[in-house]
Amino acid sequence: MISKEVREELRAVHSELRKPFPVESHSIRELPGTSNLYIYLPWEAIRDRLDEICPDYQFEFTLPEYDHTANLVTCVVTLEILGIKKQALAAVPITQINAKTQKDMSRGNAVDRLHAEAIKNGAEAHCCGRYISNQLFCYKLLLKHKERLDDETRGKLNKMHNQFREAMQSALGYADAPKPQKQSEKNQPSILHAMAGVNHKHKISEGQVRRLWGMGKGELGLSTEAIKLAYKQYGFDKAEDINTDKYDAVIDYMKILSERKAEPHSSKTDNVVPFTSSLYPQHNAFVKRISVITGHNADWIMKQCSHYGGNEPGDLDPSKLRLLIQDIAVDYGFSSCVYADREKAAIAFHGKVAFYEGAGQKWGQGVLDWITETQQAAQQQTVR
Repeated sequence: MISKEVREELRAVHSELRKPFPVESHSIRELPGTSNLYIYLPWEAIRDRLDEICPDYQFEFTLPEYDHTANLVTCVVTLEILGIKKQALAAVPITQINAKTQKDMSRGNAVDRLHAEAIKNGAEAHCCGRYISNQLFCYKLLLKHKERLDDETRGKLNKMHNQFREAMQSALGYADAPKPQKQSEKNQPSILHAMAGVNHKHKISEGQVRRLWGMGKGELGLSTEAIKLAYKQYGFDKAEDINTDKYDAVIDYMKILSERKAEPHSSKTDNVVPFTSSLYPQHNAFVKRISVITGHNADWIMKQCSHYGGNEPGDLDPSKLRLLIQDIAVDYGFSSCVYADREKAAIAFHGKVAFYEGAGQKWGQGVLDWITETQQAAQQQTVR
């Protein structure tokens, strides 16, 4: 058990590590497979911050594990600060082949890149650089002090204007009105993807492939064969072949495999809502997924559904599902004591999902990430 003195000292260290880095420490790169740009912190900046705030930190790395089927090399990193150890998974592609030229675009060797990724992920487990996941915040930060950026970074920042235009408008309250749904979107089979405006005929990105394998091996503890079983269940020979409209289903199946493997009779699954199949079965699956984290039981969720004219999430159309998810998220943010009141929880939740949609990412993923971040904050007993 952590002593009161260590807890207070660690809290002070985490408070310093949470602070944004100097504007000039940030870099901008293009996300693989997209035209979007991404603001990030080089690993050297992370190392320097740790040297400054807690110079007696200690990293430990497991030996790299190569999975040539998934084109990934992974390791587990442990960062110890003040005697408190936290772990994280790191994964990078072994090679990065340009789809057009078929040339290897990898920088350095895979182990060096894995080492850099592990330092960043380990530091994030101890709160360092966590704000980077909020790209809208990063964009505003750099925009406010762009005179301190070099010419190359300033030019890339200017290109990000359209990428964040909708998110900026939403933050100001201009993007709440419903938009007309295109006919092509109505024909898409996946409702959650339709809400995010994703074409179901597209294959998942390289980043999503890495996330699938990283989650499977790290968070879920699955073997390579178990992960293959999950996507082959939906008719895909390789993870790279997964269509965007089946990505969430594959992830859900992996979670089921993990539960069967690790805790087949765990009480953690007692709160999983026993919904039946209905008009929108994917809505049921999504609510089941988040209720495992939030702890909301079937009675509570069904009561909320009745306010929107349904008996269960699968009865609700996409617009009403959003209202239900909002109820669950805000209640979780407040009841977990992360947010001082429901209004603050609602503002934070709306800001998160608005950023994801404004950046062209999935609404559902924004919901999951917000709930996961709230869970982590609750475990640290940090009230906002």
